[in-house]
Amino acid sequence: MRNRPDCIEALYAVWHAGLVAVPVNARLHRDEIAHILDDSGSTVVVTDEEHASDITALVDGERSARAPRWSLGERWRRVASAEPIPLTAVRPEDPAWLFYTSGTTGGPRCRPDPPQSAHGVLSYFAADIDLISVQDSVLHAAPLSHGSGIYGLPHVAKGRSACSRSRAASTVPRWPR
Repeated sequence: MRNRPDCIEALYAVWHAGLVAVPVNARLHRDEIAHILDDSGSTVVVTDEEHASDITALVDGERSARAPRWSLGERWRRVASAEPIPLTAVRPEDPAWLFYTSGTTGGPRCRPDPPQSAHGVLSYFAADIDLISVQDSVLHAAPLSHGSGIYGLPHVAKGRSACSRSRAASTVPRWPR
């Protein structure tokens, strides 16, 4: 799906359930998406309404990808408003997500770096990228399916603001001049 608040909501729901997320860039070709679904062993696909027909064609078509899909819309709203399930315990080293390259030098492939546990991302972000202060927020202008998704986790962990381009005007704090 494209960057939107539901994307972050779905990501946190996956983690809440103790599952592994496989974010997919909305601009990839159907064949690349099918490869990622097959290679990762994905069992559920959450997509937006704009891309639902592409996913339906992959899942119901002659591709080997076989995963139920949840399109954002009425069904997603019902699931999101249902009684919450208990938080699933995970170990710090358990994978939180699998990131795939876009395949610019061949087909998409899963990257072993950066560390793909939430604990690893938080640790390495603070050590190698930046310290987050109380004034910081992150605007997700890049795809959440890649680097921007990694930048969001440390900001949320520190209680900072994270928003996508579609919500930027109304959610980014206005700082004193």
